[in-house]
Amino acid sequence: MRLLRVDRVRDGDRAILVGRIERDARTIELFFRFPAELAGSEPPTADPFLAALLVPALVAGESLTLDPPVSRRLLGRTARAQDVLTYWYPARQRITVVATARPSVAGEGMEGGRGVGAFFSGGVDSCYTLLKSRLGLPSPADPITHLIFVKGFDAPLSEAERLAESERRLRATATQYGCTLVPVETNLREVLPAPWGEMQCGSALGAVGLALGGAVRTVLIPGSYDYDDLIPHGTHPLLDELWATESIDFLHDGCEKTRVAKLAALVQHGPALVDQLRICWEAARGGPENCGRCGKCVRTMTALRALGHLGRTTSFPAQLPPDYTLSFPWKHRPYLEHVLEQARLTGDPELVREIARYARALDRREGLRRTLRAIPLTAAALDARAALIRRLRRR
Repeated sequence: MRLLRVDRVRDGDRAILVGRIERDARTIELFFRFPAELAGSEPPTADPFLAALLVPALVAGESLTLDPPVSRRLLGRTARAQDVLTYWYPARQRITVVATARPSVAGEGMEGGRGVGAFFSGGVDSCYTLLKSRLGLPSPADPITHLIFVKGFDAPLSEAERLAESERRLRATATQYGCTLVPVETNLREVLPAPWGEMQCGSALGAVGLALGGAVRTVLIPGSYDYDDLIPHGTHPLLDELWATESIDFLHDGCEKTRVAKLAALVQHGPALVDQLRICWEAARGGPENCGRCGKCVRTMTALRALGHLGRTTSFPAQLPPDYTLSFPWKHRPYLEHVLEQARLTGDPELVREIARYARALDRREGLRRTLRAIPLTAAALDARAALIRRLRRR
């Protein structure tokens, strides 16, 4: 994989940063489109493309070459990013990255006029990061000035109308909190697919932040997990801050609270944000509504019920579906425990009873699964079954 060149062009009121990539004897164009006033006056750099290409190249086992020079700081940290990813996923092997570091410029990164950005989808994590900043609670950065809404990540760009509806909703929220909404469109996930949640989402956010480097000096990446429950994931305290350059820093934010505790803070200090939550990525097709039926919706609704707030918000149905516990598979077992703890505090005996019963059944099933996987023949049969299911789903 090779980055041949980087260009920035103007398209009306928007700037487009385009990288031309050579791969398998064909040329791919990767772009980032954003408001032109945020482009800055400096020439475009290849930094966003180093962040964007590293994980897809690693997944494909391809060496990565960048013809335009890149940040010395970012280039040096790609080794550590590979250390983390290949440790988490031993099937992946380190790749060679060939690039030239840009000469350092005196005073680079010392500008005080640029703002603080935070990625903002309207979900629980990003709303909590916004609320914490605007309330003046302890934060790793100065108050947020820009909320970055990325189109092309949680829904494809082809869902333009639905994404535009979400942009209008999020713009109103940004205005309410004294921030500027920055909509960014990119085809990164479409042209360079890789395991998204496990590996790619954090570097993709890093690439977007670097594309906006002329407007912000610090970018907050809202975390998905608390410190107790951190797992290998594309956004992680070990990875997010590695996408920094001499002029822009990235900070992983929000690990000090569980998802339920973040919701509790929103209910107490920002109920209007709860009414505008946008967490349904699948059924809503990029739109601002929540379906109330998918696993992500139902898990959030269950947490709201545990907080005594379900039925008091317009963002979700007032009642849980009868089979709501099935929305908590084993990987969400810690989330289920946090909901159970909150339901006990709130005093919801029915919710406590149902969740505790389901948690016991989940633990028994997981214990049986681990016992079976300890038997080589059974483990091979389970792996074959999982592979067959994956093939059928791809059809």
